[in-house]
Amino acid sequence: METYSYIDDQDDSATIESVRDRLQFLTAEWSLILGWICTYLLIWRVTVVAVIERYLPLHTMRFAIIVAVLLLMTASVYALTMTGRWLRKRPQSHSLWQRWRYNGITMCAVAALGRLIIWYFMHV
Repeated sequence: METYSYIDDQDDSATIESVRDRLQFLTAEWSLILGWICTYLLIWRVTVVAVIERYLPLHTMRFAIIVAVLLLMTASVYALTMTGRWLRKRPQSHSLWQRWRYNGITMCAVAALGRLIIWYFMHV
């Protein structure tokens, strides 16, 4: 029978983070979290409501808006869950800034698509 030791659980490649490294990590992650929340719950909410108001009859509009906001909130929670899982695992396969740039570009593209749809409905 072997005795459990904390040293057995430690990885050989584990390094101690500095306060600066941790603050950079948290700043990058929270900016992504807040960006995805703003993208889904602000920009895409307006986009979906504009589409619903344009194409659905008045008597079904309220139900469609409620369902759409519920789905957007679910998408926002899903984005937060995926970010939380990544925070737990903290993979070292690519750098923090590389991941932040990739997600920032993706988030900007999704937000721009939503704004483009709104612009189209306002000018057509």
